[in-house]
Amino acid sequence: MTLTPTVAPSTILWEQFLAWARVENGHQKKIAGVHGADHANPDLRGRTYFEVNLYRYFHALQVCWPYLNRPGQKVMDVGSWPGAWLRVIAHFAAAHGPQVWASGLMFPDDFLGKMGGACQGTIKCELDVWSPMCVRDAPTQFSEREFTLVTAMEVVEHLYHPGGMFKVIHDSMSPGGILFLTTNNIARLSNVYGLLRGLGVAGNLNELLPRDGGILGAWRPHAREYAWRELDAIARNAGFESVDHGFYQENYALRLLEQEQSPTDDLLCSGSEERRFAQAIAPMLREPGQLKSGMYLVLKKV
Repeated sequence: MTLTPTVAPSTILWEQFLAWARVENGHQKKIAGVHGADHANPDLRGRTYFEVNLYRYFHALQVCWPYLNRPGQKVMDVGSWPGAWLRVIAHFAAAHGPQVWASGLMFPDDFLGKMGGACQGTIKCELDVWSPMCVRDAPTQFSEREFTLVTAMEVVEHLYHPGGMFKVIHDSMSPGGILFLTTNNIARLSNVYGLLRGLGVAGNLNELLPRDGGILGAWRPHAREYAWRELDAIARNAGFESVDHGFYQENYALRLLEQEQSPTDDLLCSGSEERRFAQAIAPMLREPGQLKSGMYLVLKKV
């Protein structure tokens, strides 16, 4: 499916995004496939990576829109496959014609063809030489430079040494360039409540072991999750300054395309006991949303 230019709106509504996403999901099925019928999570079976993470892409578009809705942008996405975010950018910012580059270690045959014009080129780069799964013969710097916007969605939690990634990205950007990053929030309600009950971050134990990533290919497990101030400190050490940060509900694996369910930014609780716990600690929180499942940072190269 080839992308065609459209007039860039001032804002993107959920209904607009959903209408495009229904068509895009058909394309994602063709190029990336679906999760297997035997997947450990029944909510993922027979569904694309794109559709189970749909709200993440919509939320990212809202935050990044001020940096996309202008001409002359050179954009790089870190950890790009299966390329859905590249196609989000190319479609909604098509009126401005941004140069969009994909970076990572895994690109299938004819990746650029599968992107349908959404991607200018690919850049192979190993961002975590400390990982036991490191690709030893891969470049450790980006071959392109002067990026005005870099996005790294759900990457940092897989790294043994995230400071290295921030520095490599910083060195590839134009002065004043923007880095947008998303990751799991280690201080989300399920983790805090689980720790107090002696369960730890049990929901992520399966993600701590290397395994076949299915439609995503080789899987690097979660090395660590972070609180936003930790990542902010690491980013500052690499030469960035904070522009914005926030928390959001990822709405992971909801049936959003079918409109069987609707996205929510309300705090999700597993039961009445967890809800009472959340209400009890709410007055102690520094920020109202800090128990939500996902977080983002917007950083500027100094």
